[in-house]
Amino acid sequence: MAIDPSAVVAPTARVHPEAVIGPQCVIGEYCVIEQDVVIGPGCLLEPYVFVKRWTTMGDANEISAGTVLGTDPLDKMFSRSTRSYLKIGNGNKIREHYTISRGTQAETVTEVGDNNYIMTSGHIAHNCRIGSNTVIASCALVAGYAEVEDQAFLSGGVVVHQYSKIGRSSSTG
Repeated sequence: MAIDPSAVVAPTARVHPEAVIGPQCVIGEYCVIEQDVVIGPGCLLEPYVFVKRWTTMGDANEISAGTVLGTDPLDKMFSRSTRSYLKIGNGNKIREHYTISRGTQAETVTEVGDNNYIMTSGHIAHNCRIGSNTVIASCALVAGYAEVEDQAFLSGGVVVHQYSKIGRSSSTG
């Protein structure tokens, strides 16, 4: 298991031997981290966070309780054996009960940039691209292949239709 010696992993957490946990990480009670996951330095995972296979996180991300990262895409044509990815940058705050899916076709990516504040109880679907310095308020949903550019603000309960683009510094609501 590639857990940095400075990382703190709760005794009830389950970390796959092929996962990588960076320095100064804190992995909370009852977290599950699957194989082929990389968690960068200084990340905090609160209790009950589930990080699924082929998810990569950069530095200093804070993931709140009940969040699931790298979920299988909500696509009837998706095959569970498909290797696709979720890549999360640095300095993001993802709050409680959030889900973010990985890409739907082989070798595709769902991407979240840096320094985003993603509030509770929402979903970012497969193959989306979330820029940097965005705010996605509680209960907002971002459908497949959508793009949210840097510094955009999505108000609570907003639904972004698939293949849509929310422009840089825009506000929705």
